[in-house]
Amino acid sequence: APSGIAWLDAWARWDGRWYVSVAESGYVDRPGEQSGLGFFPLYPLAMKLGAAPFGGDRVALVAAGLAVSQVALLVALIYMVRLARLDVDTASSRRAVLYVLAYPTTIFLSAVYAESLFLALAVMAFWYGRRGRWALAGILSGLAALTRPFGVIVALALAAELVSGVRSRRQVGPWAWLAIGPLALTGWIGYLFFLTGRPLAFLDAHANWSVRPGNALNALPDLFDPRVYGFPWAVLALLLFAIVLSAYAWRLRRSYGIYSILMLAALASPGTLTSSMRHELGLFPAFIVLGTFGARRWVHWSYLLIGGAMSLLFGAMFALSHWIG
Repeated sequence: APSGIAWLDAWARWDGRWYVSVAESGYVDRPGEQSGLGFFPLYPLAMKLGAAPFGGDRVALVAAGLAVSQVALLVALIYMVRLARLDVDTASSRRAVLYVLAYPTTIFLSAVYAESLFLALAVMAFWYGRRGRWALAGILSGLAALTRPFGVIVALALAAELVSGVRSRRQVGPWAWLAIGPLALTGWIGYLFFLTGRPLAFLDAHANWSVRPGNALNALPDLFDPRVYGFPWAVLALLLFAIVLSAYAWRLRRSYGIYSILMLAALASPGTLTSSMRHELGLFPAFIVLGTFGARRWVHWSYLLIGGAMSLLFGAMFALSHWIG
């Protein structure tokens, strides 16, 4: 319990405690042990800055983490509606953000996790890229790369958006701005190398949670082991759901398809699927596609009833310290 206040700590389970630890004490190298090195810096930095005026203790850090998550979620939803309107009708764009809020693991967008911050940065980067404002798009993609391990995917997918513009792809400036994402990731890896002497220290840290680059199919035995995980069929069903929607996202826009494919590959690459339901929250093109499908009333109400019920269940489980992703 990071803060000692029960209702506040209910929002800071699992990774939330590590974010609080990093925000409080910085990065401490513990070779062979679980440590904060696996958590990227932007979210805990935002927590630290938000808590500083209120003393910076653990209560303030958890409260600041909650505040950052709620503000980021609101920004993500606002920009997601704007972005979706570039490709679909207004009703579909509004349904898309509603479906994000009804996704079974939506609790992570409000908890002390970096999911809503990453979603906001990704959607904003695409919005400004689509508007031709590549300086902002590049800066936001760089911030996304400092938020989640797969944040650099934003810059890679935006490169496809840049290629589709006949005028923009011939200009050096937009490409230079998009280089911020890979450079930010490289800089972070360089910092950890300076701190620890190991070039891939964040991968070593993830390995202490049995998260290693590999084939996700190798994780199926663990996924179906009741001693390890409790609801494998929900994980597989939502993964298949995300794959189908991502395939339609390619038809909606090429850059959306590339972003979705790379995100799906990233969430399957650690050799485990036990966090895939949480990472699927970043697949905003899939939700835009789902918004168009929701024009059929049976799709709309089926999703809201099933997703809403699962989100209530998973939210309660998370608050009670059960692992859900």
